Order: sequence, then structure tokens, then C-alpha cells
Amino acid sequence: MPRIPTDSAASAAGNVNTRDGASATNKERSALRSTPEIESGSHEGNEADRASGHTDLPVARRGRLGRWVAAVVIGAVVGTPLAWLLSHAAFLPFFLGLFFFALFGLVVGALMHRIAAAGRPYAAMPIVLGTTVVVLWMWGFSIYKESRDFPVQRAEETMEDRRLDLGDHTPASYRAMVRENVQSYLRQAYAPGGFLGYVRFVVRDGVLPKGTVEGIPRTQRAAHRGGVWLLRAGLSIGLLAFGVASQTNLLRLKRDPAVRKIDEAKAEAAAERGSSPGET
Repeated sequence: MPRIPTDSAASAAGNVNTRDGASATNKERSALRSTPEIESGSHEGNEADRASGHTDLPVARRGRLGRWVAAVVIGAVVGTPLAWLLSHAAFLPFFLGLFFFALFGLVVGALMHRIAAAGRPYAAMPIVLGTTVVVLWMWGFSIYKESRDFPVQRAEETMEDRRLDLGDHTPASYRAMVRENVQSYLRQAYAPGGFLGYVRFVVRDGVLPKGTVEGIPRTQRAAHRGGVWLLRAGLSIGLLAFGVASQTNLLRLKRDPAVRKIDEAKAEAAAERGSSPGET
């Protein structure tokens, strides 16, 4: 007569299954604990590859310097039209235009941070040098634009004189004559003229006395001159540097490891998609 399984036998079978499941779980935990060893071995392999001239490091890590150079170049390019606007904002009443130096600095710095973020952390020296290049470029271009506009402003102010005698000139030709005469005056009195001549002129006194420049019948003065111009220039470059550096200095900090792994995985996937033949 066949023996019918008892409850104790079923319970024993259940215990066996439980022990099997626990054994599998322990194996999985053991595999997870061994992951650092695998990663360590992979790291050692990467070290050997680098020593032999071959590397499989992710694109984001291999292109660290290239990313920062690209960030500096793009920051300077984007900052050029912003500097053109700053040359006009600088003359807003009560130095209100200085706010835009800080604002545009933040915009350019954030863009540079976004471009170079995948390669951080960076050493301090490249960050300082790149930030300095962008700040000096933007500030210098704004002053250059200001110096180019100065003869135009003198011509426009002259044309506002209702008692002005144009003689044989048309309004357009008279404006052109005044612009050329102002430029010639700066070259002769504040050599070499141009950008440097304008800076020397506004720092010294910024005044064009009556009769100094042919075609300008009255004394004219630069909007900012002497100590006021120096104060405005110092504040503007300081605020611009603050805006850019407040963003680029963050590139010296290490990324969160989880975020770094995600970025590197995305970079590797993008590289694989780009190198896969036959894709459209």
C-alpha cells in the first residue's frame, strides 16, 4: 500500500526550498561584495593599458582638456556680442549698467560650466587662466567698442547745435569730418590714438576744449572721465570677473560618483552609436 506524505514531510520539503533560496541570495550578495575586486582589477588593467599607450577610458575623461579649451573659446565667442551691449550699458545713470556686467558674467560662466562639467574636477591653474582670458576679452572688447563710439558721439553732439554752420557740407559729410578730426586729434595728442589713445584721453581729463578739433565749435566732455572712469572701469571688470568665476570655480569640485557614472555611460553610448556602421 503506497505511503501518503505527511505534513512533516511537506514541511521538510519547504525547508529545503527555503535553504535553496537563501543559498542563492547569499551567492548574489557574495557577487555584489566581489564587485569592488572586479572594478579594482579593471582599474589595474586600465593602468596597464595606459602604460602601454592604449586606453579605454570614457570619452568624457579623455577629453578633459579639450572640453575646457572648448568652453573658453565658446565663452569668448558668446561673450563678444554681450560685451557690445555692455559698452552701452556702462553709461546708464548712477552706474546702473554695472549690474549687467555681473549678470552677463553669470550667463557666460554658466555656459562654460555646462560645456566642461563632464570632465571635472579640474586643477586650479587652467580654471584661473581660462576664466581670466574670457573676462579680459569681454571687458577689453567693451572698452574697445566704447573708444570706437567716442568720435561718433562727438559728431552727434556737434550736430545738435542749432547754431552750427555747415558751410558747404551736408549733415552726413559734416559728421564724417568731425569723426575723422577727433580720431586725428587722439592720434596726435594721445599717441598712438585709437583704443589706447582714448583710454589715455579719458583718464587724463576727457575734455575737448573749444577750437581744439576742427568742426567742433564748443567744448565737449566725455560722459565718464578721470577718476569716475577709473572707478567705473574697476567695478565693471570686478563684477564681470565675479560673475564668470562664480560658475567656473565650481569645476574644481568633484562630481557625485553616481552622476559621473551616468555621464560616462551616456558618453560611451553616444560614441558607440557614432561609430556603428549602417546607422541613419
